[in-house]
Amino acid sequence: MSAVDTVPQRAGRPDAARSRLESIRILLRLTLLELRRSPMPLMLPLVAALFWFDALRTGENLPAIWTQRAAILPDHVLPDLGPVAAGMAAWVGGREQRRGIGDLAQSTARPAWLRRLAGWGAATGWTLLAYAACTAVIYVLAARVVNWGGPPVWPVVVIGLAVAAFCTTGFVAGAVLPGRFTAPLAALGTLLVTVMIFQSAVHAASGWVLISPDNSVPQLDWGVFHPVPPDLPIVQAVFLLGFVVVLLGVLGVFSSVRGAQLRRTASTVLAAGLAACVACLALAATAVRGNYGFDISLLHDAASDRPIPYTPVCTQGSAIPVCVHPVFSADLAGASAAFAPLLAEVAGLPGAPTRVMQIDNADLPLPDAGPGHADFTRFDAWSTLAASPGGAPVLEFGFGDPYTFNMPGAVSNLRDQSVPLVIGHIVAPNGNPGPAQQAVERALIQKAAGAPADPNQDPSTPPPTAAVAAAAQRFAALPSAQSHAWLVADLDQLRSGQITLEELP
Repeated sequence: MSAVDTVPQRAGRPDAARSRLESIRILLRLTLLELRRSPMPLMLPLVAALFWFDALRTGENLPAIWTQRAAILPDHVLPDLGPVAAGMAAWVGGREQRRGIGDLAQSTARPAWLRRLAGWGAATGWTLLAYAACTAVIYVLAARVVNWGGPPVWPVVVIGLAVAAFCTTGFVAGAVLPGRFTAPLAALGTLLVTVMIFQSAVHAASGWVLISPDNSVPQLDWGVFHPVPPDLPIVQAVFLLGFVVVLLGVLGVFSSVRGAQLRRTASTVLAAGLAACVACLALAATAVRGNYGFDISLLHDAASDRPIPYTPVCTQGSAIPVCVHPVFSADLAGASAAFAPLLAEVAGLPGAPTRVMQIDNADLPLPDAGPGHADFTRFDAWSTLAASPGGAPVLEFGFGDPYTFNMPGAVSNLRDQSVPLVIGHIVAPNGNPGPAQQAVERALIQKAAGAPADPNQDPSTPPPTAAVAAAAQRFAALPSAQSHAWLVADLDQLRSGQITLEELP
């Protein structure tokens, strides 16, 4: 081989692959340099103060449930960190023009887009580092008090991308519109957008506005009995990633005024990001609120609706145990006290529930109207009787308020609703109670609920006759042991209608 043949190979231009690798290597070196000289660490004390006074103190008062503690990320960490990061990133993005070195920087050998990507990478890196520290503190503190389940991952991913989107928005605003007021306007603008979108999304049951990562307050039992479907978080994550790509494409278009090839590359990046955002908006518009989160039909997997297995925590040594989900084990004493008067009256009677079990609120047959429905929306407590696999009845209840058993109104609501339900099933299982059955029902309800109550809780039910009221008062005046012994001996005859008002003790 001649020297003429070999010289071009030694002095020739590197191929495209080597050129791309060299660009990546240079980008990494520039990013490391930007990390050292970035002013972004100056925001960390402010972020730490906001995190301490807002997110951390709020989280201490939330229920010890992973979904509730993870809600701190969109509700508090994002509004605290996002605007601060956007303002500082805008200050970094406009540094060249603000210092009057734009023309000098343009004369360098490397493209302006590459140089600005390094600055954006450093600003985003510092922001995500602050976000990771906040998330770690929240999850570590939650792990110390939550006694069941594991930390959810999707909120961390989605809010991390949202924080990156805030930072990218500020950086691009500073690079495209440099000025002294760009940074504060970027911070205030992102905060305003966050508040407006949150107000629109938090009350929405469907629509594209659900693309907001801060779109709802999770119900108390989300992620407890059934997993939260990942449909909407997947769409949100892809949208936020696409939005970041769009902004970087915009940055490339404005940075590559003199390079046709780079402009085409930036335009391609911009188009790809826009396509992803539009597709995600269309998918988010099809999201509907389900029992355990938001469902998107094109992404929904029926496996995500399967209940999560668990071993309930129950009272020990009682004839009729009261059971709760282990995540609500702290409420077991309150639940036991709420049902204790009722269980003391019906224990050992035919038709009495074999246990009291907490279930998912979504599995409770709630009324469509009436006082009971109004009470449920106020106190989030309801109960129902269901048959166990062996045929014996089980009293099932649910509540969506973390302070149900610390609120007298909620406890009395749950007791007043469950007492007539159970006693009516024991005394008159076939409905249509006769006079003697009505009297016994009213007496037992008075004993178990602490006050006379209508067995049907129906305002349209006529009041009892004087004879029924007098017999009920007479039966209620008996000692509990005596009335219970009479029911054990004569309940079958009472149910069949063979006992009259006069024969009641």
